[in-house]
Amino acid sequence: MAVRKRDHLLAVAQRMFCETGFQPVSVDAILEEAGVARMTLYKNFGSKEELIVATLKREDRMFRQWLVSAVEAQSDHSQDRILGLSTLCTIVLRLKAIMAARLSVQVLSIPPPGHPVHCSAREHKEMIRSYLRVLLPKSKGRIL
Repeated sequence: MAVRKRDHLLAVAQRMFCETGFQPVSVDAILEEAGVARMTLYKNFGSKEELIVATLKREDRMFRQWLVSAVEAQSDHSQDRILGLSTLCTIVLRLKAIMAARLSVQVLSIPPPGHPVHCSAREHKEMIRSYLRVLLPKSKGRIL
């Protein structure tokens, strides 16, 4: 039961942050929308800042699963997967770009650059680069 409440709270917060931004969304608004007690938030996340980081990590995990499964469904061969990326990017990343752009602006609004939110954003970017390096032929892997 506790895991379901945590996941529900995280999903609600993620949606609200994407729609409105990190700063304007209050803890009270998240709790009201999720229908959970304040103790549930603080027991699972400790603070709004930790909740923000958890939502970024959740988005990263969801994007990673989507990216890997979509690319690997293209073919068993790395070069074919790379070619499939261009089609995939053209179709789907346009949709994702809207949300990613909003999240990027929100991340940039949180000072300083060493903030945990910035660290999560950098980890997400590095995950994408690392995955693409694996797909690229070894001779071209240095371009990223």
